Amino acid sequence: MKRKKPKIVKWILRIILGLAGLLALVIIAFYLFRGLIMEKVVDRVNAAQEGEVIIGKINLRPFMDFPNVSLQLIDLQYLPPQENMDIYDTIPIVQLEDLFVSLDVAKLIKGSYLISGVRIMNGQVNYLVDADSLSNLEKALGFRFGEETDEPTAEQDSSLLALTLNSLKIRNLSIHYISLPDSVDINLKINGLESNFDYQPAYIDAAVMLHADLLSANIKDISLDKTRSVSFSTSVNYDQQLKTVLLDRSLMDLNDILLELEGEANFASGTLDLNFLAKNRGIDLLNFLMNGVLDMEDLEQTGNGSINLSGDIFGSFKDNIPEVNVWFDASDLGFMIHSLNQSVSNIGFSGYFTNGKKSDFNLNRTPI
Repeated sequence: MKRKKPKIVKWILRIILGLAGLLALVIIAFYLFRGLIMEKVVDRVNAAQEGEVIIGKINLRPFMDFPNVSLQLIDLQYLPPQENMDIYDTIPIVQLEDLFVSLDVAKLIKGSYLISGVRIMNGQVNYLVDADSLSNLEKALGFRFGEETDEPTAEQDSSLLALTLNSLKIRNLSIHYISLPDSVDINLKINGLESNFDYQPAYIDAAVMLHADLLSANIKDISLDKTRSVSFSTSVNYDQQLKTVLLDRSLMDLNDILLELEGEANFASGTLDLNFLAKNRGIDLLNFLMNGVLDMEDLEQTGNGSINLSGDIFGSFKDNIPEVNVWFDASDLGFMIHSLNQSVSNIGFSGYFTNGKKSDFNLNRTPI
């Protein structure tokens, strides 16, 4: 036994040295040919759609997500097609300083590609909807979202109908959303996001945890100019055969507003069955209920009052409109009106709203 130990140790050392040598050769080969690799990847991606992908540099990071191998894409840009050369055609859709993509080594050895993780560090996303209701992303991809496309071939099925992303992490990503037809302008900064995603022929599973800052939001006549912190978590399942979406208990904390939503949507039958809750210790929810008529710059809440809202949405959204029922109550609300130097306190109310079951809203009721 004593004589066999040195031989075993030698074989282990040879295996380790062999693997290290193989890894060194792969790294050397990658850096020798990375210019050619990057050129072929970019050409293939750009040939598949109308937009333009630009990559500044590609680095190999073999130990970043060991045992998987990671690629670092530096200064990545995704540009819309240069059609009319207006301002929306010159703004990048995506602009990232660092994008890390982790690939499953076992799959690579077998000649296939499986992205097991994506990490995004520092960047900007601009989603812009023009007056013709066509977004810059739709222009770049070459089709409208929701329109019918050709059925994928068997060759496409094998590569496109299965994707498992075990980890998606985002840090410091700014998002700007503009919709000209809807008069919407939203600026959001993602401080941290963690997600996993599983796309299969029969189903789609996704889970998200998000921490962000809502820098500004202008939605028609409602304007939010003060920065508000946002936390969001959800888990959703989409059955591609039954055409149903199952939404687990989803939570959003927007400063003093706590929102909760869960339920199911059936796109085959065109029905909804959703439940929601909202609670607010500030007056943002009150302003929402009053359709944004309050001057939030002139008002300051006083006291420890709160507003509670609960309800459900159910019924058909194909031939009719779904029925919406909302119960709300408020107690001990108070606020200071700075322009008048006056205060109001001990405000309380409760009520109920329903849009009825008919599309002409003739059953609409709001008793308070």
